[in-house]
Amino acid sequence: MEMVKQDNRRQLSARVEQLEQEVAELRMALSEKQEQENAMLQVLMRVEQDQRVTEDARRFAEQDAAAQRYAVQVLQEKYEEATASLAEMEKRVVMAESMLEATLQYQSGQSKVQPSPRCVNNLLPI
Repeated sequence: MEMVKQDNRRQLSARVEQLEQEVAELRMALSEKQEQENAMLQVLMRVEQDQRVTEDARRFAEQDAAAQRYAVQVLQEKYEEATASLAEMEKRVVMAESMLEATLQYQSGQSKVQPSPRCVNNLLPI
């Protein structure tokens, strides 16, 4: 009977050791899994941050493009206004030259019509 008890104790002791070993292995596996989970969370957080940065950059680029389109439109309008103003000034110059020419002819008493200085410049060969 004593031998049976001792044998049972040995078996139980061996079983306890085996179970303790399994528990230690399971704890290590759990620890590794937790480390992997933490690493995955870190990666996911970085990916989210990168997505936010990318989205912010996209939004900024869209705003910048819209601002540039607006600037081009404003510059185009100013260019057209300047071109129209220049054309109007050229008309005024021609009128002023004609008036000056008429005044000079009237003052000199000449009846012969002389061409304006601008027309003379245009007729000269270059």
